[in-house]
Amino acid sequence: MAEVLTQEEINALLSQFSKDEEMGKKRRVSDPSSLDYTLYDFKRPNRFSREQLRTIHMLHETFARYLSTTLSAHLRTPAKVMLIDVQQRIYDEYIGSLKAPAVMYVFTPDPLDGQAIVEFNPYIVFIMIDRLMGGPGRVRGRVRDLTEIEENLVRAMVERAMDDLKEAWDPMVKFDPHIDVYESNPQFAQIVSPNDTICLITFEVKVGDAGGSMSICMPHSTLQPVLQKLSAQQWYQKGNKISSERSADAISAGLASVQVPVIACLGKASISVSEMLELQPGDVIKLDEHAFHRLKVVIGNNPKFHAIPGLTGNNYAVQIVDTVEST
Repeated sequence: MAEVLTQEEINALLSQFSKDEEMGKKRRVSDPSSLDYTLYDFKRPNRFSREQLRTIHMLHETFARYLSTTLSAHLRTPAKVMLIDVQQRIYDEYIGSLKAPAVMYVFTPDPLDGQAIVEFNPYIVFIMIDRLMGGPGRVRGRVRDLTEIEENLVRAMVERAMDDLKEAWDPMVKFDPHIDVYESNPQFAQIVSPNDTICLITFEVKVGDAGGSMSICMPHSTLQPVLQKLSAQQWYQKGNKISSERSADAISAGLASVQVPVIACLGKASISVSEMLELQPGDVIKLDEHAFHRLKVVIGNNPKFHAIPGLTGNNYAVQIVDTVEST
């Protein structure tokens, strides 16, 4: 006959079951590794994917190289721009991290809707202004707001930076950035709402021995129409190549100052060492060319042109008449 539990035994079993269930709940809550969840901060939404941030990073590495060349030529001193970081942040945090007086330019990347910001550390800006005015590149006095003349000098430099930014983005997205307004107080540069997500690109700028920061703020709402184009695959297909036009200009500029030896060869002759030692003023050496034959013009070590001799003022000269046929 089956054994029947008493009421006391049934109550004991129910009590033990309740204790085991309660202990299991405590164990699951106290051990976070046992929970399957993902932390999400609603104040910091991830609007840019890792791949998009990686592509933006590569685009602005190219921009940093372009701007280094531009600043070196514009300031007539060695300048280097280095990309530090690319991250997504909240716009209010970015504005709150800047102090007045600041050097900020709001620009519109036509045809994209919305605006973006390029910001410079005031210290490095005054270094650049001193260089542009013919100085050694030093800051005199405290950092202050720019005067109208200083702002015009900086604006011209930032416009060149906009050209470099356009060219760096050109393989992926074609836009034409133009400056809208200069701001010295960050609180007045409200291009999006405070809680909007932005892509913040930070650089370090070195001019001679001095250094300072630079940043570009691009809101997600501005870049949203072209985010699908910012893929690593497209970058490696066409974004990792220097523009052929820029490459040709750079090569032309480099070759323009190269010194090339040009020799008009009257002719050649061979004599012995003993004859050379006996040469006196007035002696004549017979060459292998007739007096009225055309001369060969040698560039480097290669004959390139035929020419006839003559005079230009008090100087000897040759007039090129045709090219030497390649053999």
